Amino acid sequence: MDLFIYELKRRLFTKYVLFSMLATLIITIGLNFIIVNDQKDIAPRLQEEAVYEGKIKEENLLLALRKVRDEKSEEQRYNSQVFIIENLIKNYPGILYEDSKIENYPDKYAKEFYNCWRSKFKMLIRKLPTSQQQSALKKLNKVKNPFTQYPGYYLYYTALENIQVLFIFILFLVTFFSSGTYSESFEDESMEIISATKDYKKDMIIRILPVIFYGILLTMIAALGTVGMISSVVGLKALKSSFKMIALFSFGNFSIGQGIIVMVLAEIIGILAISTLMGYISFKTKKTTTAIALGVGLNVFCMIGSKVFSSSTKFMKYLLNAIPMASSQVPFSLNGFSINLGMWEPYAIMLEISVVFVLSSIILVVSIKMEEN
Repeated sequence: MDLFIYELKRRLFTKYVLFSMLATLIITIGLNFIIVNDQKDIAPRLQEEAVYEGKIKEENLLLALRKVRDEKSEEQRYNSQVFIIENLIKNYPGILYEDSKIENYPDKYAKEFYNCWRSKFKMLIRKLPTSQQQSALKKLNKVKNPFTQYPGYYLYYTALENIQVLFIFILFLVTFFSSGTYSESFEDESMEIISATKDYKKDMIIRILPVIFYGILLTMIAALGTVGMISSVVGLKALKSSFKMIALFSFGNFSIGQGIIVMVLAEIIGILAISTLMGYISFKTKKTTTAIALGVGLNVFCMIGSKVFSSSTKFMKYLLNAIPMASSQVPFSLNGFSINLGMWEPYAIMLEISVVFVLSSIILVVSIKMEEN
């Protein structure tokens, strides 16, 4: 325990850590201030929306559609329900439903909302590779309805995008921080003294823990800061809304709040993997600049590769998902319905990165043991 506390103090009580924590907090506040600042007069709107909070009922959708479509009502309570129907049409436009104006919406879109949603989801699944379609249909059959909504949930459309940006930033910070885990001691030649001590092996392994603690701390600042700022406007109830409210054609069978927990868990897994992998690289290269170059290069390859090779071979997809930086893509993947390794894409990414964490931990420990001998 004393050794761990010493390492925490040595590595975390630095200007780099202080400034990066401050930078993460400032960016979190800055990104979400834009959302919060645009909602100064939202209170009356939220009161109107609260009329239909809870389970989304087709009879309420039908009433709202008729009020807006036929009577040209501008009441927010009705428009909030019609917005849900519009998502059915406008998400993945041109598939099954193509009406561009609400005046053309038939009663069916509201009266049979869940059947319409399921029919369109099945059409989307048919666009997946044949090998994925059966698994995707099984996932679809497990999705529960009715969905639920609470006032102000739509602010999380942008908030979750902000979380993804912050998580990418954090993984780069962890990459830089972990690059010097061992190489700094090789460069200042203190490793010769350390390797002669009684607790050399334990000290080497413990050095990874402050990096992980640092990454998790930054993740909590970003996630809690975002949720805190949005909740200051709409309250915590919005987190109870179905994730479907911001990603209608997602397999996610959970609430927005639970979705954020999944994102945080994925980021922590990514931090575990990148910390141990970069620790190994730092140990083997013995040069901080080399380790940084390799780490940043790997992150950039993942980010560019996920765009360039999005429809490439299975091997390339598996390779990209195994890079720790891929954990920052989970917020985006939660919106989709892609299947990999027989499971939903976000879970496949988390599984692959978990395997990388285990393997990199093993090779790091083995490398330290061999170096000692």
